Amino acid sequence: MFIESYGHTVFETTGTDPFLTVAIPTRNRWAALCDLLDSLDGQTLPPEMFEVLIVDDGGDASLRMEGLNRLALDRRVYGVVCHVQENAGPAVARNRMIDEARGGIILFLNDDVTLEPNHLAAHLARHQFNPDVYVVVRGITRWAPLGRDNAVMRYLRRRLFVYEFDLPPGDEHIVYFHTCDLSLKRDLLRRHRFDERFPTASFEDSELGYRLSKEGNLRLILANDAVSHHHHDYTGLDLIRRARVNGRSAALFIKKYPELRVRLRDHFGAESFIRRLARAGCAWMMGRSESAWEEIDNAFYVRALDQALSRRDTTANN
Repeated sequence: MFIESYGHTVFETTGTDPFLTVAIPTRNRWAALCDLLDSLDGQTLPPEMFEVLIVDDGGDASLRMEGLNRLALDRRVYGVVCHVQENAGPAVARNRMIDEARGGIILFLNDDVTLEPNHLAAHLARHQFNPDVYVVVRGITRWAPLGRDNAVMRYLRRRLFVYEFDLPPGDEHIVYFHTCDLSLKRDLLRRHRFDERFPTASFEDSELGYRLSKEGNLRLILANDAVSHHHHDYTGLDLIRRARVNGRSAALFIKKYPELRVRLRDHFGAESFIRRLARAGCAWMMGRSESAWEEIDNAFYVRALDQALSRRDTTANN
């Protein structure tokens, strides 16, 4: 893994096409999406140098209309194109945006992040300094300072968006290859697309990263001055739903690459679902609520993974 930091770079436009396409799949989160678009208004990168593509993945029509009306009233300084598709999952949405993108660099973002002002310029600078098609840039995602302060969120803040710089070679392509804040060359993506058999936002991006890393040429850079803030508070039920989806997607990942079973399943051990929940209950009674939620998360993840592996069809929305 490579870590690089560059200051702000002044760019010159050439022709009519933008340098950068910001690609955002969304579904029923138009309020959060508009906050993200507000943060794009304040970018140091000139607006003529980037475009924004949005795909509404089968969301509620009334919420979409409300969001589009807000977009029309806000009069963005950059170009925005929104497409609507039947609910088919983020992999399908991203592949559509890859086909539509005019920018040579495509930056994928979650719809529930906001960006610091130098974010787009920092991504683009990395690619200008590293023109090889296999160079991929990952921004630094942080939890937004405001939000729920409960045991679930304390556990997630300890586990997600934590950057370790001594990972075993190759692991970064699974740990950091996440489309919440990831930019790649369009030419690479048109040759290596997202696997549309992953129907939910879980492991479909890591699968692409792993597939590219198997070719042996992928170079992932953590851009520590491309900072995004994640705005998503979880309840206990949200955590359980997330664990189930992740388990089913992990099973699909393992079916495709059996060598990943050790990483995605075996290191969790062979304890039963009931035993894991019992351990969570003990942790709760001892006042270790964050550890309790970790046990619950693992319990539902492993059970969903094992159930999906035992079935022939392992699509993540079963």
